[in-house]
Formats: sequence, structure tokens, C-alpha cells
Amino acid sequence: MDPSPAVRFFTNEFIFYSKKNLDLNISIEENICQQCSRLHNGCVFLTDENHKLPIEQGLLIAVEGMDGSGKSTQAMLLFNWIRALGLPVHHTEWNSSPVVAAATKAGKDSKRLKPQTFHLIHAADFADRWSKQIEPMLEVGGIVICDRYKFTAMARDGARGVERETIESNYSFAREPDITLYFDIPPEIGYDRIVKGRPTLKYYEAGLD
Repeated sequence: MDPSPAVRFFTNEFIFYSKKNLDLNISIEENICQQCSRLHNGCVFLTDENHKLPIEQGLLIAVEGMDGSGKSTQAMLLFNWIRALGLPVHHTEWNSSPVVAAATKAGKDSKRLKPQTFHLIHAADFADRWSKQIEPMLEVGGIVICDRYKFTAMARDGARGVERETIESNYSFAREPDITLYFDIPPEIGYDRIVKGRPTLKYYEAGLD
């Protein structure tokens, strides 16, 4: 399946990870295109020589990167492209569950969220989205694009002193992504993009907690 010009949504500033077999003779876009096509045709993905991933498990794509990297824009472009192919696809964002939204806002407004508390709130948010949005779509063989995954918790919470074992344990119910797109840009570029529309970084965004 040859990609159309609409497939060319990636920047030059990302790293591509996949646990599925890749064709190194074609582009990243074409690899994703092929995997989506196989999913659509009901084929079985080969993860390695001894393990086959049944189609019922769907395709899980994680998009990661620091704030200002452009990952959210690219994740939405990827979502729109896959949807245009007529495939079942769902897009979900970090810290977007209505179950914990009020608690998160109250904690941020009062600046009383400590690293461990914030970690648990994010884990609860992810758990709610996993059970209601992510897992159901994967179980019917659909595609899920996650704008941030547990790797964000490892970086953000780990930098604030939360033990990696704790983070791994609290996210252990979630499977590893089939594809991870990591947008890697210099911090100063991300900062410039963020403050372009507002005067400064927010309290937690700046790591003042």
C-alpha cells in the first residue's frame, strides 16, 4: 500500500520505536501504513520469530515528547489520516479523564499537589481511560493513539523523586505500545514555542513543585 501525500505528517525531529517487524528499505510512514493495512485486512502481526500478536489485540500507538515538541499536533494528524482510511481508531490525551479532572484542577490551583500525589492522580486518570477508552478499542481489533503514555510518568514523576518501581507497578496493567513515536527537540526550542503564546511557564510545568 503506497502512502499518499497526506501520510507525510512527520517532522524530522522524532525517533521511531516498534516491537513489530519493520521493513528497513521503506520509510517510517510506509511501515505504519503497511501495519494499518494488515490490521484492516485481518492479518496477524509478527512481533518476533516465536510470537504472533492476534488481530484481536489491535494496534496501540504511543506518542511521546516534551511540551512544545509538536507531538500533539502530529498525533492528531495521524489520527485523522487513519480515520480517513476508514479504520477504527481512537485518540486519547494524557490527564483528560473527567473522573479526576476536578481533583487535578483543585490541586493545581492551590499548588498543593506533591510529586507522589500528582503521580497517583495521573495513574488514576490513565487507569480510567485504559478501562473505558483504550482497552475496549483494542479488544475489537481497533487502533488507539495515545498522546502520552506511561513513559511520561517515568520521566516526569521519576525526575521528582518517585521510585521507578512504584511507577512501573502503578501502570503494570497497561501493555507495552506496538509503536512509539518520540519527538526529540532541544529544550530551548520547546520553551520558545510554549511561551510564544503566554508570558511564562505554569507552576507545575516549570517543575516548581
